[in-house]
Amino acid sequence: MATQITRNFTLEELTKTHENIPNIPEFNHVINLTHLAFYVLQPLRDFLKEPIIINSGYRNKEVNFAVHGSENSQHLQGQAADFKCKNMTLAHLYIKNYLFYDQLIVYKLANDKIVWIHVSFDLFSKNRKECITKHV
Repeated sequence: MATQITRNFTLEELTKTHENIPNIPEFNHVINLTHLAFYVLQPLRDFLKEPIIINSGYRNKEVNFAVHGSENSQHLQGQAADFKCKNMTLAHLYIKNYLFYDQLIVYKLANDKIVWIHVSFDLFSKNRKECITKHV
């Protein structure tokens, strides 16, 4: 049975990995994932009225290394998620203009099509509202 964090997000989807490595969060990671879902992901989902597909949420050190994540990635703390949805541009603009977040990274192709979005949130520090675009 799935562990519901918010109406539309479960702990399992925020900790899944495509690597064949156990990825079990500690209590503080679950707290951070809960804050991320409550303050960013669920409000975005409610606004869009469409599913948000989580590509990556919490990553332990082994999973983060396997996916070539940054050594100081907020995924390691359960404070970040990478996702896709049907209306990526609207999702990006809604987060940027209406939600509190620490970091918002939009990954785009050369033709400016958004491939995925990274968003992080930290309840216990000042969220920087840092917005970055990267081309992949």
